[in-house]
Amino acid sequence: MINKIIRYVVCIILIIMVIASSLQVLFRYIFQHPLAWSEELTRYLMVWLTLLGAGIAFFYERHLGIDFLFIHLSKKGQTILKILNNFIIGSFLILIIVKGFDISYKNFSQMSPAMRIPIGWIYLSIPIGSIIMLFVCCNNILTAFKALGQK
Repeated sequence: MINKIIRYVVCIILIIMVIASSLQVLFRYIFQHPLAWSEELTRYLMVWLTLLGAGIAFFYERHLGIDFLFIHLSKKGQTILKILNNFIIGSFLILIIVKGFDISYKNFSQMSPAMRIPIGWIYLSIPIGSIIMLFVCCNNILTAFKALGQK
C-alpha cells in the first residue's frame, strides 16, 4: 500500500518536473523572459524523486549488488545472507535517518535563493527516503525469517 502511494507521488513529481522544465524552455526561448524559480523547483524535485525512487527500487530489488556469494549458497544460506544483508542495510539506514533529520532541522532557517522556501524541506528527503527503505528492510527480514521457519 505504501509502495503504491509512493509510486503515485513519484509520478506526480515527475509530471511537475516536466511541466516546470517545459515552462522554463517556453519562457526563455519564446518569450525571452526566463523564469527564476523553475530550475530550482526542478532541481529540488529531482532530489525528492531520487530518494523516494530509491525506496521503490529497493522494494523491487533493483539496486545493484554483487551476487557471487549469494548464487553459490543453498536456499537456507541465501535466506540467512538476505537477513544479514538487510540487517546491515537497516542499521546504516537508521544512522542516515537520525543524521538526516538533524541536518534537515539545522537547515530550516536557510532559504532557497529563487523560491524562498526553507532548504530543510529539501534535506528532509534524506530521512524520508531512508525511512521508506527501512520499512522495506524490515519487511524483507520478516519475510526471510518466515521462509526459514517453513523449511
